[in-house]
Amino acid sequence: MKVEDSMLTARQCLHRAVSILFRVSPEATAEAKRYLLRALTQSPGYPEAMAWLAFLQSIELGQGYAKDPEATREETGELVRRSIELNPSSDIGLAIAGHLEAFVHHDFETALEFFERSLAANPNCAYAWGFSAITHCYIGKPDKALSLLGRCRQIMPFDSHPYYFDTARCIASMLSGRYEDAVRIGKQVLRNNPNFHANYRPLISSLGHLGRIDEAGPVVEEFSRFQPDFSVSWHLKNYPPLEDDITERYIEGLRLAGVAEE
Repeated sequence: MKVEDSMLTARQCLHRAVSILFRVSPEATAEAKRYLLRALTQSPGYPEAMAWLAFLQSIELGQGYAKDPEATREETGELVRRSIELNPSSDIGLAIAGHLEAFVHHDFETALEFFERSLAANPNCAYAWGFSAITHCYIGKPDKALSLLGRCRQIMPFDSHPYYFDTARCIASMLSGRYEDAVRIGKQVLRNNPNFHANYRPLISSLGHLGRIDEAGPVVEEFSRFQPDFSVSWHLKNYPPLEDDITERYIEGLRLAGVAEE
């Protein structure tokens, strides 16, 4: 942390953390966490900082950075519960709570309720629209997800780190059978941030469905540097549960692209 950071207020620390964490790298995640912990040291009852720290820990889980995933899940749940208790009408807090219910706990019904509450508090909360889109992918409604992502982009057209929600767009495009769109978006995300693991899987599956095996091979090889144990069985075990036909579409593309079974 820089020397001048000692002069930052809790809110300034929060804003700096959010501007960093979407870079999605080990270094960015660690730096953003330092700012969020500093914000909470200065203001222990700061609900927004708690919510963003919980979101950051979900990134640690998704990227494989968490040293103790089970403890991280428990701490994430406690942080977001405390955040909502302190500020039950926070649009950002509710949006993050919804995302964590879906991504971490796979409780999609509760997630959708949180998104409704978030948008009731602020209809222009871009994160609520974007996170809701991810949940709609999980529940087998990728076309709805693409519509929600369109609304997210309308509200936040100049997102400084677009690859996070562009990855959601890649996933939704793949799940809806728009494989060419998914490949175009996925490759763009890969150019902008090759560290974000979530983008590789729908890109690889889409290339498999399109029969573009020569293109899929280098992507699978590059992803193996980040996640050597990635396989069809890993995906089935770790990805949030999808409807059977959607799951089959996803893993069929992975198999066609040459991803190992085990």
